[in-house]
Amino acid sequence: MRGLTNQQWVNERNLLVMEGMSEAEAGVEVDRREEEKRKIHPVDPSLLKSNEWIFARNRERLVELKAEMEKQKAAVSNGNDAVGRMQFFNQMKVLDAYVEFLLRHEFTFNPRHGDQLLHWIERSGSPAITIFVLEEAYQHLRGRAPAEPEIPPTIISQPKSVEAEPLELVTFSVVAQGSCPLEYQWLVCGGLTGLQPIPGEHSKRPSYSTVATEYSDENLYCCRISNKFGTIVSSSARLTMKK
Repeated sequence: MRGLTNQQWVNERNLLVMEGMSEAEAGVEVDRREEEKRKIHPVDPSLLKSNEWIFARNRERLVELKAEMEKQKAAVSNGNDAVGRMQFFNQMKVLDAYVEFLLRHEFTFNPRHGDQLLHWIERSGSPAITIFVLEEAYQHLRGRAPAEPEIPPTIISQPKSVEAEPLELVTFSVVAQGSCPLEYQWLVCGGLTGLQPIPGEHSKRPSYSTVATEYSDENLYCCRISNKFGTIVSSSARLTMKK
């Protein structure tokens, strides 16, 4: 499996050709280097859950982390903790892989999403994190549908009170926004009754129409708007019939 895109592979081969290799030799050398990278970056994903590098917000911080680890390298190399030494050098290899990954995708990948890469790798059950696994996770995330925005409904325009002639058709309207789908339910408060949902499909739209009669005179109308992130009720509008 090649970790480079076709264009990246060609670019790296061309650089080697410029250094004096034939195209065939350069192609073999690029493949060899990629294979070496595959071999030297093994690490247990569980070791990285608390590592700061995967959550680094920019490449500058990654460079700082790498410099800090380089300072620790000599002390770790001379220590007696074989397991700790192995984990340390594995983490350095993964850091190198992630830096290389960011260099490849510096114009298309936000380092703040590094935790998403790690989450995908952990869920995929990959036994190692390499530049190739990072590339696979990145391609998966790019092809994933964007997350649905979690926006509860808000009202932009409230229904307005109306004064109408007897038997005149009047319409109350509300304008709302939020994550789709938005569900509408018009409510009425009249006489001795409390606020009640108006039955029928015509009451489940952004606008509700009714006729001015003695039964609707002085009624209050409002609209309840809902989506899966919240519910809001509009202000009340009054229907007054002219005498």
